[in-house]
Amino acid sequence: MEYIVRGKLHTAICDEKRHVIANTQIRAYKLIADVDDATSYTTAQSKEVYKVLDPKDIKALSKNLLAETVTDANGNYQLTIDGDKKDYAGGAIMITLHYDEVPDYGQGDTELPRGFETFEVLVDIIQPRWRETDNALVAGWNHTLSRRIWCYILRRLDIWVICGTVLNCESQEPLRDIEVTAMDDDIITDDELGTATTDEQGRFCIFYRSIDFKKTFLSPIINIETTPPFSFDSGPDIYFRFAVGGVEFFAEDPSASKEEGRKNVSNCLCVHLCLKDVPAQDPKIPVAFYEIGYHRKYHPIINIDPVNGKTTGKSNAGWN
Repeated sequence: MEYIVRGKLHTAICDEKRHVIANTQIRAYKLIADVDDATSYTTAQSKEVYKVLDPKDIKALSKNLLAETVTDANGNYQLTIDGDKKDYAGGAIMITLHYDEVPDYGQGDTELPRGFETFEVLVDIIQPRWRETDNALVAGWNHTLSRRIWCYILRRLDIWVICGTVLNCESQEPLRDIEVTAMDDDIITDDELGTATTDEQGRFCIFYRSIDFKKTFLSPIINIETTPPFSFDSGPDIYFRFAVGGVEFFAEDPSASKEEGRKNVSNCLCVHLCLKDVPAQDPKIPVAFYEIGYHRKYHPIINIDPVNGKTTGKSNAGWN
């Protein structure tokens, strides 16, 4: 008998806005009866279950691995368990996130951090509610990872993130399609950390790596954050630039990076930004044309179908 668990993984970094957890290995393990009390675990809250597993723990659990897969770009996954082969009959299972490499969560660079070791995070222990289909038993499990655990995972992966909202200072209305660039204020040269465009709610997230704010004139041989007091463990000092259509219209003074909450930030930063003067944004006009070269001309009424927008009426059907 096949057992299928499917669902979606999210995390909440700053507010009620959830972000999907894409490109991530997810595993299901059978509980070890003489070690784990399934009843107490499956009735516990997720915050009580979270546990980090090191390579030794992972190796010990390997004999109980039921299935593994990778979440897609939208955070969806499907774990398929062969009940006969795995000696599994539908009992409680452990769900973990497995990291033996650095997924691309938006930071682009996926190089392993120095001293990296494979690890897993025990996310939950569940008793699936199976429903029978024609050829399998199916259950659903969706999960939103807490900010604390998500930021811990990102830190282990040397991934840094800035999430926030951009509002109109007066009306407090969200500003969409604003290109937000995060900068690190340094003594030698300011580092550009990344750029993201705000959505309909004015929200954005910028992912980057520590190498992005530790660049010096000796990089990549020597990388260090060059903000006093030259601490090897210090984070970036953040200020922002804003653009529309690739044209910058406002930039914070680098001194904004010295304000509370902007200096020496951690790998998870939430910000609320507002702008007073935003350039008018052109409405999104659909692209259209009525002529190709000198010989293929189309009348906007006679030769264009108003229902589907396709050209019609030319003697050469290949032109329509």
